Amino acid sequence: MIVVDFRRCVRAGALAAILSSAGAAAAAADMASGAFECWFFSEPRLTLNFTVTGPGTYKGYDGSAGEYSISEASEVTFTSGTLAGALPDGFKAVYEVRQGVPTLSFVSGRGSEAAFCQNTR
Repeated sequence: MIVVDFRRCVRAGALAAILSSAGAAAAAADMASGAFECWFFSEPRLTLNFTVTGPGTYKGYDGSAGEYSISEASEVTFTSGTLAGALPDGFKAVYEVRQGVPTLSFVSGRGSEAAFCQNTR
């Protein structure tokens, strides 16, 4: 006869849920390292290209260093460097992983994607 301790199962399930949600939050805590190439429809936007060099740091298209922060909602704010102040008023940068490809979208106040940058790994 098999005896199941439901309290132990519930605790194990709760722990698994906590650990999986912590992993999801950690995944959104920063952008993937490496080069990001930027596009407006099918046109390259070379001056938006950047390389993530570490947590919260990047190099712009011209090689100059900069810093960024990323919110819990995956909104990216470039605080220094070539991309600081590059977006028009009302726009925001949003980081996500699309079909396995790390992507930064520049989104208008109406929610339309104006340009995007993909990690080239």
